[in-house]
Amino acid sequence: MSDKKNNSPYVLTYIFFLCLVSALVLATTSEALKPLQKIEKENAQYKQLLISCKILDPEGYFIENKQKKRASKDEINRVYKTRVIPMVATSTGQTLTFEEAGLNYTRYISQHHKQGFSQLKYKLFYLVKTPDKKSVFAYIIPINGQGLWDAIYGYLSLKPNKTEILGITFYDQKETPGLGAVITEPWWQEQFNNKSILFRGKNNNLSVEQSTFMVIVEKPAKIMQMNTYEKNNAVDAISGATITSNGVEECIKIILKQYRNFLLKEGSNEQKMEKVSS
Repeated sequence: MSDKKNNSPYVLTYIFFLCLVSALVLATTSEALKPLQKIEKENAQYKQLLISCKILDPEGYFIENKQKKRASKDEINRVYKTRVIPMVATSTGQTLTFEEAGLNYTRYISQHHKQGFSQLKYKLFYLVKTPDKKSVFAYIIPINGQGLWDAIYGYLSLKPNKTEILGITFYDQKETPGLGAVITEPWWQEQFNNKSILFRGKNNNLSVEQSTFMVIVEKPAKIMQMNTYEKNNAVDAISGATITSNGVEECIKIILKQYRNFLLKEGSNEQKMEKVSS
């Protein structure tokens, strides 16, 4: 009995130091992996951007390449670096590079990603160049809103005219699997392709200044009753996921409202693109 009592401090000391060493090993490993995790996160972001603007398909293959080839991480990084320019738009619609706005891109993303960028003085968008890098291929606007359980994040890619959708992706969400989480499924996202974001009223009789930038997410039965003008802006809601569907419609409408002057303005992005590329 006395031996057990005498040994108990040693056992406790051993356990303490074992836990301490384990904690130190885990902390060191975590720190060592951070650079790799950052690279992986950036590559995943680049991939989603390129999927939204139809440079990559959802499986990671280059769409523009006649020979179907899955893109490697290095190729995704190269295409992003050579064809995508992060930029900002002001509330008046003026467009600036991060350098012109006096902003650090990495710090800007880190500080504002969670809340989104549409409410900021300088609103983030991405200008995507054509393969020959001579003109605009797409504009990508980051979108975020509220789903059923948590925030949803995605990218809305627009054609050069800034009124038609090229593609959309939702890359971060916590919706119910098989229901709200369907927003991440390519087959659901594809119905946004070529839809108009400029809603000029049920009879298409509103001026551009009176129009609303939006996408209607509605039950298929109700879309069947719409006229041609309304259908141009409409996509099918997800069956059994009304709150998530409403969240997608609302987040797109709110975000596009903040980018309205940018969407309406015919700027000199081609010239700006050439300046940045040089």
